[in-house]
Amino acid sequence: MILIGGGVGFSLIARSIPEDADKLFEEAIAASMKGDAVTLTKNTDLLKKFPERISQQKYLEAIYLVAMSRPLKAIPLLKEVAKDPALKLRALNLMGGAYAAATDRKTAIATFELVLKEDENAHDTRLNIARILIDCFAWEESLRHLNALAEQKFRPSVVLQLRADIRSDLGQFAEAALDYEQAIAADPADPTNGLKATRLVQCLSATGTTRRSPSMSTTLITRMLVPSPVQKCTWQRIS
Repeated sequence: MILIGGGVGFSLIARSIPEDADKLFEEAIAASMKGDAVTLTKNTDLLKKFPERISQQKYLEAIYLVAMSRPLKAIPLLKEVAKDPALKLRALNLMGGAYAAATDRKTAIATFELVLKEDENAHDTRLNIARILIDCFAWEESLRHLNALAEQKFRPSVVLQLRADIRSDLGQFAEAALDYEQAIAADPADPTNGLKATRLVQCLSATGTTRRSPSMSTTLITRMLVPSPVQKCTWQRIS
């Protein structure tokens, strides 16, 4: 009886420890990154046992709604969550993504810029802005953000490819070729390297120059002929 009583008491105490709620929240965030909707929704429901964590619960609900292509349903929740200082930047980032998914690019950019005002080192946010600006054909503005990211050496395989694409469209083929080459070198295992290599060759052809490194040229051609597989994460709707 003593052991059983002690066990029940420990269980009740454990459920009241804030760290348990933190664990549920972080597990749900990790699950969302993996496309694990089951764990995300399960932990969201478990957080309802912690009324003081209502902001975390709403944030997780918003993540699920955005993932299920219901961004307009998520935005009101995120506006509430953004009032919580501990989750403000996370909420604004997700809200910007929700507006972008709803094709409201202007509001998406404005929302992401709120994040940059509070954290100029929010590189992922800056990258999101650059991508939206590319979709709007605002290439010069996008280049401003991409140049800043390139200076910080943030995700060079992605940033330099985006910058190379713009430079190529602007007819800056020599600069674009250099960016493509550096983007490939930054992550030799990137499955998109075949596309980068193709565009690199096109830019070199446009400039009338030849490869400085024959070995690099051979590697690029190999990547073009043998593309790497791309793994995709698929969300499943919870009924």
